[in-house]
Amino acid sequence: MSTSFSPSLLGRPSTRRASFVLVALAWLGGVLATPSETRAQTVSDGPILVQVRVREINTTHPATDLAFFGVVGQPDEHTYYVRAREVGSFNGATWSAGSGCYTEDFDSPALSSDLNEIVFNRVYATTTPDGLQLGLDAWEDESADQLLGVGCEGTRCAYETGLCCGGYLFGACLGAIDDDDLHCDAAPFANIDYRLSPACTTHDHGFVTGTLTNSPNCAYYQPRVETFWRYLDGDTFAAPVELGALAQLGTFTHRNSTSTTCYGDDDGALATPDVFAAVDLAGARNVRIQVCTSGAPAGIAVFDGSGTLLGSSPDSCLVPFEMVACAGRLVIRVDAASAAGEPFTLTVSDVAVPSYPLAECCGDNMVDRGENCDDGNDDDTDACRNTCESARCGDGVVQTGVDACDDGTLNGQPNQCNLTCSGLTPSSCGNGVTEAGEVCDDGGDNGMPNECAADCGGITTPTCGNSVAEAGESCDDGTATATCDADCTMVSCGDAVVNTAAGETCDDGADNGLPTRCAANCMGTTPATCGNGTIEAGEDCDTAGESATCNVDCSMAMCGDGVLNTTASEVCDDGANNGMPTRCALDCAGTTVSVCGNGVVEAGETCDTGGPSEACDGDCSPAACGDGVVNAAAGELCDDGPDNGMPGRCAVGCVGRTSARCGDGALDDGEECDEGPDNGADGGTCTSACRLPVPPGRLAGGSCGIASTGSSTGWALGSLLVAGLVVLWRRRSSRCSAALYRPSRGGRSARRS
Repeated sequence: MSTSFSPSLLGRPSTRRASFVLVALAWLGGVLATPSETRAQTVSDGPILVQVRVREINTTHPATDLAFFGVVGQPDEHTYYVRAREVGSFNGATWSAGSGCYTEDFDSPALSSDLNEIVFNRVYATTTPDGLQLGLDAWEDESADQLLGVGCEGTRCAYETGLCCGGYLFGACLGAIDDDDLHCDAAPFANIDYRLSPACTTHDHGFVTGTLTNSPNCAYYQPRVETFWRYLDGDTFAAPVELGALAQLGTFTHRNSTSTTCYGDDDGALATPDVFAAVDLAGARNVRIQVCTSGAPAGIAVFDGSGTLLGSSPDSCLVPFEMVACAGRLVIRVDAASAAGEPFTLTVSDVAVPSYPLAECCGDNMVDRGENCDDGNDDDTDACRNTCESARCGDGVVQTGVDACDDGTLNGQPNQCNLTCSGLTPSSCGNGVTEAGEVCDDGGDNGMPNECAADCGGITTPTCGNSVAEAGESCDDGTATATCDADCTMVSCGDAVVNTAAGETCDDGADNGLPTRCAANCMGTTPATCGNGTIEAGEDCDTAGESATCNVDCSMAMCGDGVLNTTASEVCDDGANNGMPTRCALDCAGTTVSVCGNGVVEAGETCDTGGPSEACDGDCSPAACGDGVVNAAAGELCDDGPDNGMPGRCAVGCVGRTSARCGDGALDDGEECDEGPDNGADGGTCTSACRLPVPPGRLAGGSCGIASTGSSTGWALGSLLVAGLVVLWRRRSSRCSAALYRPSRGGRSARRS
């Protein structure tokens, strides 16, 4: 029996309501087939997806947006709402939209940008709409972005009037600009047919213009709309097109598409999409599957309901695929290799006169040829196997209530079921197979080192020192060697085993490297580390740093040990040199006090030659003429410091007195008197040659001094001379009073006598 369908695409309402056409299909060999039904794929074959997408909007009106007293032009602000719904509102009257409000600013007439927005996306499971309605709400949306910041006070995406002003003066509106205008408020805007193109293809409806007379501004806005639809079933193995029972359905017509949004491509060898269809068989039968197209051949692959491939044909139209099918589901994958949009016809039918015998179909509760039994159930542990064979010991399946075990062909082998299926094969220690109750079994090697024990209870107990590395031993050289310890572990410094053969002198294990313990290399004690707080070899003390009793080098703190210990109040420490010139004092409290004349330049001294020398004065300062220190070793005869070179003082070179200069007012060597500019004046007491006028008397001191005769002889003459001098004195008192006390060469004042 063959039931054939040759459906067309889902068309317009008038086409979809066309009457079914009955066709007859006859098979070669003279077998008459029953009449078949012809129909298109509809929602009865699975859900349908319908989409509407809006692209550009052609805005045709001229620019009307003006600003600031209607003088300066601004780009138009446009707002669009695009919506869609079904004609007849099969699924409710609610409009469906994408993101809703679209806003753009540009000078019209012009196209908007490509919105590329899906405004309608709906799946229909049981019925489909006859058509769609398009809704449009659009206007020129004046926004507050005019010149000088004045203009509309409204907001975008809301149609508002009476909110625009060209400018304000004292709160009054001066001049006016356009409010929101050119409003198209049409719902619905236009009717569109989404089925103008085949399934899985996008149809461009172009720019749609509104036709409602109650909204003439709608002619200004023309949205470009695209539609898309497809069947959701048939694109995967899990969601095939349901063809129903073979007794009811024979053929199925579908249209191919290259769009991967319609069908998947599960055949890696071919790039064209695949379609899946499923048919249900009530019982075992011979089946023929054929796919024909008017173009390139289409291949098929046939699976059972669990996805197991049953067979295939690269060109099933010329070579139909025939098979013996048991009851259940068949899934046919059609690799639609024909051109896009080309229909193909899938026919699933009985083979009326098979050229081969009907095979057994185990599980139909009928004992067919080759079957021992058939109980029709899924229980594989009862007396009848799911292979329709009678259960027996050795078939690999434990029969409930009969077998204790059954390992099939392995029955009787070690660790397997015995030959009677009553339990496991008994164990035999020494047969080389570890069996029940045995830990191991190495056959003839049982009892040997590193082999199974003679009783198969485990590995032979190791014996350290037998020169065989056994279980639990890292090595076994028979004795301690450079690589193996005496306890049969590998030599490792830190294992707490002293192996002198490996060059170890000690080994304290985890304590290696700790103070006073074995070194990290197991060769001697850990070197002392001053400052770790532990007194180790070679250390007098260790207080983890400097303290009042312990130096930083771990020696006992002591003034004179050459280690500066500030914690012990030491300022310095030069060791054995303490107390020496320029070195630390004996109490380590500072530098030794300087001693001028000891021949060592010390603190506060510039030089020290053990006494005056050509380079150093007796006070340990550098020898220099003018320093006020007479240094005979340096050839100085005198040194009056800063007075050197002054009249009556030491000469600049410190090699004698300053040369006498008569008339300078200073009494120098060789002068009897010196009254400066008064020398040689009439009635004066000092001549221009700095000599006294009264011989042989001599002034004893300054330039105004008077010498006595020093004898009684000529007393009267002396008295007269004195009387005369008194008169002269009074006359010159103003001139000599300043010279009454003048310094002499020896630094003493010469007093007039």
